[in-house]
Amino acid sequence: MPKKKSSVKSRSLQAVPEITPQSTPATSLAPTPTPISATIKHELMFNGTEGNKAVQNYLPLSNGIYTMQRNGDDVVLRKGKLEEKGYSSFVKQTDMTGFAHGDSFEQFFVKGKEYYLIAGNAYKGFGRNLLIISKKNFDKNIKRKKFEFIKNSKMYLQMAKLGYANKSGRNNGKSVTRVVGALTADGSTLVMWKQLTEKKGKRMELSLYDMKKIRKIIGGKFEKILSFGGKLKKELKKACIGSIQKHYYQDDISKRLLHPYTSFQSLDIEKNGSGWKIYITGGCEKSNIPLTITRMDVRKKGKGIQYNAFREFISLPALSGLNNSGIPKFELEGCHVVGNNLDFGVVAKNGSEVKQYIAYVPLSAVQRPLKEK
Repeated sequence: MPKKKSSVKSRSLQAVPEITPQSTPATSLAPTPTPISATIKHELMFNGTEGNKAVQNYLPLSNGIYTMQRNGDDVVLRKGKLEEKGYSSFVKQTDMTGFAHGDSFEQFFVKGKEYYLIAGNAYKGFGRNLLIISKKNFDKNIKRKKFEFIKNSKMYLQMAKLGYANKSGRNNGKSVTRVVGALTADGSTLVMWKQLTEKKGKRMELSLYDMKKIRKIIGGKFEKILSFGGKLKKELKKACIGSIQKHYYQDDISKRLLHPYTSFQSLDIEKNGSGWKIYITGGCEKSNIPLTITRMDVRKKGKGIQYNAFREFISLPALSGLNNSGIPKFELEGCHVVGNNLDFGVVAKNGSEVKQYIAYVPLSAVQRPLKEK
């Protein structure tokens, strides 16, 4: 998928310390700003009740689409065709067990070869490892009735012990309960978002890695185990461009950078000159969790990174009032930078009726500064 730089002008940047900030006192929620309108690009037209399972993420193909639908703690992979009214003629490919619920699904290329980034080693539906698998191995495995995650398999690159995946290279006794990843289109930069165990509140971490350095560490072979807390820990620490830690306890949930309104759905990353732009979708059908898109403009600074943040609230006017029983409740899902737009999945629920779409907003529309304090 081609990715282009956003035309949004850069604003002053905030330096990010590598230490964990102290929690802030509880405050009332800030008023919700006027949302920007998303445009519907395609409808995902499944057969019968197949569409009742939410598409957590998707991957556009040259002649169709792959969708990952949550099925309990696992994933159903389907393939559809792009037709006049949207994506339809979906055919089940396989059940993917142990690969989390499908919130990581990225395509990238290295020296002309195609690879996919997915999550694995799932617990309660959330991945704790990131996996890179070649298209060749992916295609071979989805021909089976069931594609099972196998720990320590050399079928893919299994990135494990991700509690150590940060600029300090330290775990601090925390374990990863969820990880989501994304890559730039050329495969040069990996971003991983993690949630870690904490006695009180939530601890989130965002880390960027130079994939050229990681490929050098693994000898260019994406079919092995890569432990971030093992013998290669020092080398992997050097491959980390920078990381951001946030501890959310008694704080204003509207100001959370890495966990907007307590809802993180997906992320994507694109190159931006000598830096990067990271996009995060948030929001679910619960009435107090609005639909949001957060953008982070990230640059290197010294031995770490610095960023400035923006957030927009999203409305879907084209979908409101389409159901006879009233306005549906929406949830944003997987997102991908496509040209000058951010495409993302939408699940619209109205009672027992579920419809699913791909919508988009221009990258340049995400420009309202986010104040974290």
